[in-house]
Amino acid sequence: MDSVIIISSPGNKNMTRQVTRVLTSVMSGILVSGNSARSFLKADKPPRLLMELEQPENLTLDRAVLIFDSGVPAGDLALKGRFVAVTASDNHDAIKLLKKKKIPTLICGMSSKDTVSLSSRGEGSACVCLQRGIESLSGEAFEPGEIAVKYKGELSEYAIMAAAVTLVLCGALPEGEVVEFF
Repeated sequence: MDSVIIISSPGNKNMTRQVTRVLTSVMSGILVSGNSARSFLKADKPPRLLMELEQPENLTLDRAVLIFDSGVPAGDLALKGRFVAVTASDNHDAIKLLKKKKIPTLICGMSSKDTVSLSSRGEGSACVCLQRGIESLSGEAFEPGEIAVKYKGELSEYAIMAAAVTLVLCGALPEGEVVEFF
């Protein structure tokens, strides 16, 4: 089972709430947050484990996407399994830790150096740009390209990029021309 771990800062849960809302609307699985768990199962989609954690120390999972909140300074992590990380270009502490741990990292931002960026954004819509080819957790190759997204409510640029690339990494990108985050 693929897992998605959102590593958030204790005082700022805004990005975590935004990404969790998007992923639970599109994917299927179990959400573990703090001391509670709830299902968001959908009959036609494989289940995934989605966890919200504040500074985890040890993670042992077969395959997982680690999403770092853009403001979280990363402490040391003991990791066992196949991980791919997603972080914002301004989260220098996380980028440094992930490089040290040799974890493939997809950096989200508005620079041409970033793997994931936005090519456009309007009210309720955005176009996420994969600027380089990436590989999903299952080994499927994805070529550079764009993902058209429609959404309701407030979503930060980073939340849009992190959610979209996580769907690609988990092989959960819905069929069709536009992905709806509702």
